[in-house]
Amino acid sequence: MNPRLVSGNNGDRSAAPSLQQGWELFRQSVENARNRLVNSPQFNCSDMSRAQAYSLIAQMQATAYNTYVAPRGDYPRLISHCFEPIFSWAAPAPDFVYGFTLLNPRRSYRISGRTGDAVMTLFQLQSKLLTADMERLGDYSLGDMVIDDEGRYQIILSAQRPSAGVGDDSNAGDDNWIQLEPQFPSNMLFVRRAVEQADSDIGEMVIEPFETDWLAEQAFEQTPDQMALRLKEAGEMIEFTTDRLILGLYHNTLKFGGGLNKPWIWLGEDTDIGGAGIATYGFIGYELDRDEALVIEAELPDDSLYWSAQLTDVWNSTLDYTYHQSCLSSGQTKVDADGSARWVLALEDPGVANWLDVVGNFQGVALLRWFGSRKKPEVAVKRVKLSQLMKHLPADTSMVTAHERKHILQQRQRGYISRYSV
Repeated sequence: MNPRLVSGNNGDRSAAPSLQQGWELFRQSVENARNRLVNSPQFNCSDMSRAQAYSLIAQMQATAYNTYVAPRGDYPRLISHCFEPIFSWAAPAPDFVYGFTLLNPRRSYRISGRTGDAVMTLFQLQSKLLTADMERLGDYSLGDMVIDDEGRYQIILSAQRPSAGVGDDSNAGDDNWIQLEPQFPSNMLFVRRAVEQADSDIGEMVIEPFETDWLAEQAFEQTPDQMALRLKEAGEMIEFTTDRLILGLYHNTLKFGGGLNKPWIWLGEDTDIGGAGIATYGFIGYELDRDEALVIEAELPDDSLYWSAQLTDVWNSTLDYTYHQSCLSSGQTKVDADGSARWVLALEDPGVANWLDVVGNFQGVALLRWFGSRKKPEVAVKRVKLSQLMKHLPADTSMVTAHERKHILQQRQRGYISRYSV
């Protein structure tokens, strides 16, 4: 056995004391998060909520690795699998194709892509992702940039404004520019692409270094101190997510909404937990029994680029949407004649087109999103008996038969499975 592989750098165990410290900080953060979850009121909602809590802890560890330990800012790639269906933490929208990457703000990069069926593509630049000291550095919309007739585009990311025409074609340069901020050690780019159907064409998007000559001459090396810092930051992300995005958000939903089954509406630009700047969010901490339904009625502002309703558990983790209709987008929801949307939450299918399946969760959160509107929409919630449901809905409410529902669910399954297949 090679002694260098066992004892570290040239056999000197003292060469990397920071690694042990970094690991201990990460391990302690995970345990702190676990303790916070198991000692919270949500943990005692049900056996399911207790199991979901431990699933959440594992998901956060995996995501923290992908966010802070694995990335190489000089060699970026858009990481998307942390928000695929098996990762439900932080309430990802099923209609969004997410991506994030770490960037060295002293380098330049190019994003190339094709819009496909995306109704909205947003780029959010931050100093970090999901930590207490993160700073929002800029919000950019592809809708404000130059896109050719085939839906293709190029965007330059750099600290200095690029010259007009920089890039492989005219769809880059002065108009298509995201300004990086080199006063921070790194920048984090977070991307949201919204499509309205499970089988929509999600388009294409890739990021690469704009100048590559230096890459061949620079070997990627990671020092013990650098890795220790990354482990520390990964732990900080887990604790921040637990305190603010999971426990804090649920607490505030009930506090500012006024209790269960009441809406709390706020603007994304007012949040410090990473929400999109052009979004308006609605949270409803819901509770119902097996023989009950919850009717959510929401105003739909004319200037919204996209809107939707989805369900999460009490930990702000998105419920399964591949095999259950637990979410409906602006392209899937049947809008009533009065211009409002009404969704019905229930355990079993009541035959209403806009049914949201609670997937066995009698307590959880209904999350509404409106993007592009600067207005806080009006939202009303009713808790009713299933046997009385139709008395609380318009006479022209869209209904579906059991055969139609089966077809709808099959289309969802095939669409989402195809989207996330290799």
